[in-house]
Amino acid sequence: MRSRYQALMVTVLLFLPGLSCAADTVITLTGTIKASPCTVDSATKPVNLGEYYVDKIKASGDYIPFSLSLSSCPTGTSTVTATFSGTPDTTSPVWYYANAGTAKNIHIELATDATTPAGLGNGKSMNASVNGTSKAVEFKMKARVNKDDSLTPAPGTILATVNVAFTYS
Repeated sequence: MRSRYQALMVTVLLFLPGLSCAADTVITLTGTIKASPCTVDSATKPVNLGEYYVDKIKASGDYIPFSLSLSSCPTGTSTVTATFSGTPDTTSPVWYYANAGTAKNIHIELATDATTPAGLGNGKSMNASVNGTSKAVEFKMKARVNKDDSLTPAPGTILATVNVAFTYS
């Protein structure tokens, strides 16, 4: 009887793992397919805003047009977004960049090159479509020096650094 009992126990033990309760496992695989980047034609873009006499600076100066160009955009990339960042001006941080040069009581405006320009202050973005034939993109913009309305400008240099981050879709 003992061997029968042992045989029964061995049989039960062999089938016990199959009787255990385990939760099902779900594997979720995720990822993102992004549009490929274009080639940025220049890592730096110097824009000379010119020279001004203190008594001739206007509340809104004359715009200096310029553009940023990208080329070799791969098939599948149709739109490029440029997002601008830099040190915002303390008096008008939404629209202007602070002057890091030695001139005082001025700020620097970056804008789209539209008939009615849209300001491209810190954190602002603009989109441009990729030319299907040339596979290039051009961001037409303009910049100018403005005086702080309530203060008289002081002579010195003009300098602002604006970083541009490109995203592709």
